[in-house]
Amino acid sequence: MRTVVDSYQNLLISLESLASTNPHLWQERADKNRDIFGEDAVILLTLREPLSYLKSVYQQTIHQGMVRPPHEFFCSSEEYKRLESLVAKSKLELYDIEKLDYNWLINLYRDRFKNVIVVTPKHLKSLKFIQNLYNLSNEDYTSLKLKADSAKIANKSYSSSAMRLTFIRERILKKFGVTTLALNNLHARDRELLLLNDQKGFIALKPELAQGLLTKFYNLVNWRWLMQNGLPRLIPYKPYKLPEDIKMPEELYLSCITVLEQEEKKLDDIIYTNAELLKGYL
Repeated sequence: MRTVVDSYQNLLISLESLASTNPHLWQERADKNRDIFGEDAVILLTLREPLSYLKSVYQQTIHQGMVRPPHEFFCSSEEYKRLESLVAKSKLELYDIEKLDYNWLINLYRDRFKNVIVVTPKHLKSLKFIQNLYNLSNEDYTSLKLKADSAKIANKSYSSSAMRLTFIRERILKKFGVTTLALNNLHARDRELLLLNDQKGFIALKPELAQGLLTKFYNLVNWRWLMQNGLPRLIPYKPYKLPEDIKMPEELYLSCITVLEQEEKKLDDIIYTNAELLKGYL
């Protein structure tokens, strides 16, 4: 991978999994990114209001078939530590809500890279930092902004109605002894219960016939497409909201908000004084 990266003079890579949505993997990924891209790489961290981000992460797991109530997805650091050995490494089954620390994430990268720029939704929408970073002419910037503004939204989050229908579907499937989750392995919480009951050898949750029928059903009916594209044509889109009792520790939440405000102002000062972007971060 490093050889491929070194073969390009200018290479922009945008990939959420580079940093990971799981805070428990942030440090490991930061080390790996430094090894692959080198400390001279320019790192753009796009961050937003933390509860909005948590909602997005949760809904993405629903899109991927991990249909679980939010109270089973979000957990404390203590509970995550207890279940960590049972968590499937290939997917995000649990989210330690006490570990979402923007200040820590930013410092992980600033300790490893010379140029780290934090981009908030305001700057992501304006794209002025891109003009500054790549020294684009006003004409090129205007063209880029027009394309961005007219681009169709891909992978739109499920609406409140789509979330309700997805959970109704799941309850119906369970009556027939099937769940979407059966297409994956057991959830960490289920594996813990099985271990506590000395059922270590029990892996498959559902009968093979039922699972086979479910797989065929999903091949015929793309539920995700229906929820993201079909349903909004019938029912006006209303954003889903997490339950009010899903909260970060207040001190941690305020810390994240403060960091966002500071980084946004920092980038504002550089962009609107026409300073060279990277010099402002050195």
